[in-house]
Amino acid sequence: DNGETEEEALEAYIKPPLLILDDLGAEQISGSGWVEDRLYQIIGERHAQGEDYSTVFTSNLSLKQLAARIGERICWRIVEMCGKDHIVHVQGDNLRVLP
Repeated sequence: DNGETEEEALEAYIKPPLLILDDLGAEQISGSGWVEDRLYQIIGERHAQGEDYSTVFTSNLSLKQLAARIGERICWRIVEMCGKDHIVHVQGDNLRVLP
């Protein structure tokens, strides 16, 4: 009752000058659309602010896989924010694999 509202929680992700969204697409999605909607709100607001709000995205998924997971609208916002020339594909062995 005296805790943070959802709007206040979203503002904490929308307003910082730098936001890092790590491992995008790994979040638990229950099928309700709630996670996708909140991601769209955060990314959409940061997209609208332009260069004043830098955002770094990491994911183990390709853009196509990510779009299937979190939605095409969100992925297009990411591409528009980053620019196709600033999307870096890193390949290599999975360092999390136990010997």
